Amino acid sequence: MKKLNAIKHIARKGMNDRRKSIEAYMNQLEHKSYDTYQHCLRVSRLARGFAAYLQLSPSEQAKLVQGCYLHDLGKLFIPDAILKHEGALTTEQGQL
Repeated sequence: MKKLNAIKHIARKGMNDRRKSIEAYMNQLEHKSYDTYQHCLRVSRLARGFAAYLQLSPSEQAKLVQGCYLHDLGKLFIPDAILKHEGALTTEQGQL
């Protein structure tokens, strides 16, 4: 819960701080799950190219890329035992 509150606090400060919050999130994600971190980077690169192809405005492109960085934010709050669990989750694990 502490991490979530810290990210919310940073996100409220504005555009420059939004970059800082995304960097902080990506830093945490890199340490928790390097594979997920790399996945977010790949998705954002693909989205950047696709946004340019669609001729989105620079602002729209930036928002799309930021969303790609953040799409797995929730994984920071899932216990490692569940995040790295192979196979089907139990009902109890699925409810977390």
